[in-house]
Amino acid sequence: MDDQQLLNDYAQTGSQSVFAEIVARHIDWVYSVSRRRVIDAALADDVTQAVFIILATKAEKLPPGTILAGWLMKAIQYSATDALKRQSRRRRYERKAAKMNQNATPDSLAQSDWDELM
Repeated sequence: MDDQQLLNDYAQTGSQSVFAEIVARHIDWVYSVSRRRVIDAALADDVTQAVFIILATKAEKLPPGTILAGWLMKAIQYSATDALKRQSRRRRYERKAAKMNQNATPDSLAQSDWDELM
């Protein structure tokens, strides 16, 4: 069975074994591309997982004739960009919190400082 047939079969039946076959065929290169985009191995794992979760939820809505490899590449691009944005925001907040923690004792932190962190 080719990718298009597997995708159609999964979209119609929701068969986990069919989806597992799709994942098995593509997971290595999806991870490889994800790793090149985000560098970090753990983040690449997250991107790879996100791509297949998105595929599972959107499979029945994909237009007929969708080329799976092309769709997966686009999904990697969007998922990697989102993951890098989240990582950047998290690091910025962590630096800000560490700076506040360095400059303050527990008693000197005002409620507004804690609210700003949240």
